Amino acid sequence: MWRFLALLLTCAVASWTAPPARANDYSLLWQPFNASAFAPDDRRMLQTALAYEGFYTGLLDGAWGSFSQRALQAYVDQNFPNTPVENAHAADVILTFLKPLADEGWQIRYFPAYALSLLVPEKTIRTDPGSDGFANFSTAGGALRISMTSGSLAQALRLHDFTLRFGTGAHEPYVVRNDHLLITSVFAADGRPMYTRSDNHGGWWSTVILSSDTADRNVVGMVSSSIAMGAGRPIQFVTGGLLDQSIRTLAALLDDPTLNGNDTAVANNAGPGQSAPPASPSSGSGFYVDAGGEVLTNAHVVEGCGHIFVDHAPATLVQTSTEFDLALLRTPAPTKQGVARFAPQTARLNSDVTVAGFPLSGILGGLNVTRGAVSSLTGMGGNAIEMQITAPVQPGNSGGPVLAADGSVVGVVVAKLNAQRVADAIGDIPQNVNFAIRGEIAKLFLTVNGVQPAMTVDDSRLSPEALADLATSFTVFIECNP
Repeated sequence: MWRFLALLLTCAVASWTAPPARANDYSLLWQPFNASAFAPDDRRMLQTALAYEGFYTGLLDGAWGSFSQRALQAYVDQNFPNTPVENAHAADVILTFLKPLADEGWQIRYFPAYALSLLVPEKTIRTDPGSDGFANFSTAGGALRISMTSGSLAQALRLHDFTLRFGTGAHEPYVVRNDHLLITSVFAADGRPMYTRSDNHGGWWSTVILSSDTADRNVVGMVSSSIAMGAGRPIQFVTGGLLDQSIRTLAALLDDPTLNGNDTAVANNAGPGQSAPPASPSSGSGFYVDAGGEVLTNAHVVEGCGHIFVDHAPATLVQTSTEFDLALLRTPAPTKQGVARFAPQTARLNSDVTVAGFPLSGILGGLNVTRGAVSSLTGMGGNAIEMQITAPVQPGNSGGPVLAADGSVVGVVVAKLNAQRVADAIGDIPQNVNFAIRGEIAKLFLTVNGVQPAMTVDDSRLSPEALADLATSFTVFIECNP
């Protein structure tokens, strides 16, 4: 299939001037690859796929510099000679990677005992017997081996000396030595790799050692590139983003029955280790309600989460209410950010409101603020738990605060009316019909669960800019990983 694509790309580039108008417009594929047009998660996914193929050995951080660009160029030069780098090639890298991604179950796993995370093939990894203070893991047949331990700096240095002795003079070792990080990467005479990394945790060092057979040396490179202090973010691409669009278009062009029409392969965020349809990583919004680190959000934002992160830091679920669609989270340390204050009274009809949150995070990025008014004091069908607002909201706004003109919380964003379904039913498109859990309901939920909500003491109207600054101080980004 890929040889056919290489021929197709070569012919298309040689003769293409402008694509004809047609139902399937493939011109997106022939656009020059521009990394800045791809979301950070898209770029990180590309780096991972290139690492799996052996073209990339840098960090899987989504920062696309000359090193990443050279890796993609090398992939294109090998597989599609004499063609410029285009969106089609980025899509091809991912399509090539999707099968091992699903079959082997690659995803980020956090190891709290060593305060680090890394990519592991969850479907093929096994836990081996421990030895001399090491936790050991390997894949079937021992092709990939992972060992972890912790101890003093002297112990870590001995492991790096051992790694250096494993290597040979035929391959120059890669060595990093500083106060916070030790890295030793070598190859044996037969090409078998060994990679050892130690991180300083302020008094103790965690060490991870990777090795494999010669045929799997690319895998060691990918895993070593994924190592991060703390809980790492999942490897995924953005639903509806440029990479997703390119993959869909390329799948349609190839007319491959294993891809084309199989939305579960390309429509979702395609998180590591997920086959179709995955329990996809998702995101939402929330806000601090207590200086101790408690965060309020929607229950549906964290439903089914195996791991929850607040601003990329691990968090735990304290309590949920399916009736109110609210959830209370706890972060591991007191917040250094602000704490939201609630309005003592119910929001009034037609009063101004501001919504803060992280909608469409993979596309928009960063905190987003919109403005509107309270258009109804009840929700759909007279639901007294909710109120209706006109401030625009998108997927990802769920759980974010609804603020009155003085900056006090009067609601928690919960839903938007599905305009397409309503249009299909009544023949008209509704405008700005969005819903929030009423502030008094949120206060009741917090009180029942041991959090005394802070109340505003100054009802002075704030400027729009001051409102945005205030919202920024306590609104947080919430990630849900299966």
